[in-house]
Amino acid sequence: QHAIERSDCVTAVSDFLRDRTAEVFGVAKDRIRRIYNFVNPADFNPELPCGCPDGRVKRCGKTVLVHASNLREVKQPLDIIRVFRAVADVTGDKCQLRIVGDGPLRGAMEKLAADLGLKDRVMFTGATSRPGMFLACADIFLMTSHEESFGLAALEAMACRTAVVGYKSGGLPEVVEDGVSGLMTPYNDTAAMAAACLALLNDRPRLERMKDAAL
Repeated sequence: QHAIERSDCVTAVSDFLRDRTAEVFGVAKDRIRRIYNFVNPADFNPELPCGCPDGRVKRCGKTVLVHASNLREVKQPLDIIRVFRAVADVTGDKCQLRIVGDGPLRGAMEKLAADLGLKDRVMFTGATSRPGMFLACADIFLMTSHEESFGLAALEAMACRTAVVGYKSGGLPEVVEDGVSGLMTPYNDTAAMAAACLALLNDRPRLERMKDAAL
């Protein structure tokens, strides 16, 4: 509170974070200026080559869901595996999931994927300096965070022309326009998220329009 009140300028990456900061620290909202996050288009764009092992082309031709994070508890990454299980039950081996990044819950994710019979359809890239390659060849980016101050990974996916399906939580609704550049689903409702993914995968013209809007 002292730092905020004595600083010449204080910024937040979303209206959500600005309002939450004002509430928690008991300061006036007008002390905090919202400046949204941004991406470097050289690192995140639709023209990047595919990141899969046999890629080296713009698209690998597969139907791909992707998630990128540091795989911490706040990101709820186990929900990603559960969502994909529901999607895979309908699409079979036509759809793949790629997990970009590394973190403390990676082992639990790998075990859950194996327990659910998804081991061959879930690819873990580990930490990478070029996440855009995996985002650019995906159809849908999944975000299941408990709370996001902004949702930078979603913005990076959108810069790669990838639609976003995520929990309506934190600042993410400021990044993703529900029904236009992606779909927002109720928090902790993996069934609703899977249904949203299937609705888009079963309506390719709508998905392509949504990807264009995301970009």
